[in-house]
Amino acid sequence: MDPRPLPVIDVREQVRLPLRRTFMLCVKGIRHRFFRSLLTSAVIVLAVAFFMALLAGSVFARAVAGGVEQERQEQRLAATALDTWFARPSPAALARQLEQGGAEALARRTGRDPAALAALAEDCRAEARLLAWFESIDVGARVALVRNVRDRAILAWLAEPERWAGFAARLEAMSTLRPPVTPAGMQAVVARAPGLEGDLAALAGDHQAAVGRLETAVAGLSSRSDHEGRLEWLAGAEPGALAEFARLLAAHGLPAPAPERLAAIQAGVRLQREREAVLRALAAEPALAAWRRAFHDSPALDDKLRRLDD
Repeated sequence: MDPRPLPVIDVREQVRLPLRRTFMLCVKGIRHRFFRSLLTSAVIVLAVAFFMALLAGSVFARAVAGGVEQERQEQRLAATALDTWFARPSPAALARQLEQGGAEALARRTGRDPAALAALAEDCRAEARLLAWFESIDVGARVALVRNVRDRAILAWLAEPERWAGFAARLEAMSTLRPPVTPAGMQAVVARAPGLEGDLAALAGDHQAAVGRLETAVAGLSSRSDHEGRLEWLAGAEPGALAEFARLLAAHGLPAPAPERLAAIQAGVRLQREREAVLRALAAEPALAAWRRAFHDSPALDDKLRRLDD
């Protein structure tokens, strides 16, 4: 044990606060803590309000974007329908349609085997994924791999054995690159490219033949064989003629629009023809001279339409 004596603790007389003083100290402490709680609550409320404002802005933006997109689709309803019925897409456009799941619709339109078109669509998607990967990598890495070649020319460039060997060696050395398929899968896409191009060209030919058959059938219904004549007939067709036109579309592998949708398409065609007539009138020399005299300028035709709408 430590022989040293323990220190003496001198406890002095404690301060005795009166009740009023003790009560005021308690009130002061409560007031202080209440103020701190109020500040904390205010910060939380402001944070929640800030995030709710961000969320509300995002919701409003999505709602407006959705409304604008719906309005844009309604305005383009007639143009989209006419393109679906009478357009002659290129092989590249058909490849994009196959990539987006249009194999079944193309099979109905062209009479092709749906399974064969589904396999063709898978080849188109594989090629699109590979080309998109080449576009997504750094420019320096792409130049090192395939020089300055772009788009589908990359596949033709890689088809040569010497170039493929150099490409495979450089790709293996670039460990940070992550291609969407293995080198063997990439080589399969390259080898399939010429055949795929020929298959798409044959599909485009079948599609054009299907459009030609539809145009012949519509000419028998409307007694108009030219495109402008078809539009003029469609813009003024009676409901019975429109119903017969819908049955004609279904007979040629196209979805038959409902009567109200076909009426909306007809209204869009009529409006588009009226717009084109107004544009032709505005582009005529007398109208140009009259516009310059009235407004002392000569804006583009679309600007004229917007200003005439005021």
